[in-house]
Amino acid sequence: LVPVLVERTGEEPPLVLCEPRAILDHLEEAHPEPALLGREAAERAEARRLLTWFERKFEFEASGFILHEKIEKRLLSLG
Repeated sequence: LVPVLVERTGEEPPLVLCEPRAILDHLEEAHPEPALLGREAAERAEARRLLTWFERKFEFEASGFILHEKIEKRLLSLG
């Protein structure tokens, strides 16, 4: 699933995260300054609303078509 964050630190195995919310929450906790979601509750709520809107829009307008082109067409021998 996209997006994906791969974070390498030293000798430890890399941290691999997918999905916007998981990545955002990790970045907020690991690097609190500057605040990505905002400092006020209303700012954070608006940021989360926009994130959900973007995820839905991206799924409808991009991911579904990519899935069809790369997977369904190949499985159905359409191209």
